[in-house]
Amino acid sequence: MNTALAVALITALVTATGWVVTYTLTSRSQQAARVHAAELERVDNQLAKLYGPLAVQVIAGDASFQDLLRQLNRPMVFLPKKPLSEEELELWLFWVDNDLMPRNEVIQNIVATNAHLFDGPMPTSFREYLEHFGSWRIRHLRWKQESRPYSWHSETPYPATFNSDVLQTLDSLRQRQRVLLRRRSGR
Repeated sequence: MNTALAVALITALVTATGWVVTYTLTSRSQQAARVHAAELERVDNQLAKLYGPLAVQVIAGDASFQDLLRQLNRPMVFLPKKPLSEEELELWLFWVDNDLMPRNEVIQNIVATNAHLFDGPMPTSFREYLEHFGSWRIRHLRWKQESRPYSWHSETPYPATFNSDVLQTLDSLRQRQRVLLRRRSGR
């Protein structure tokens, strides 16, 4: 075989091998970048559309409810063996109509329109929250529209972990977002 031909074949083979390796590495890098970008976009959406808005409602709702308890001078609205006085009931119903029910509707709407953003199935406390609000809302509406008496609250208790589940998930997503942003910037 001619030396010039052998050198040309070896050069062509090395060039082709280099091109295949470069193409493979670039493809893998681009695929990893696409996966990373999609993960960051999902976390951003979870924060912007689901957990961020829920956190605002939970924090504002908790502050409002604590204010109500101070006004009622009670540790809880409904105490065993201590029913609400007529004046306290008026205050409670005012709060229900002008703060609690509207806020609950906002929360329900956030969850309903963004349920696709949960990682896995809807958390138990969220399902319990929807049951709590649904039970209360319909009883309250029947009272308002048909004068049907009820216990002035939901028959399903407010889920004990709903607020903390929202806030802890928000914090976890913020941490995940920071990691993804650092990875994207190469730090």
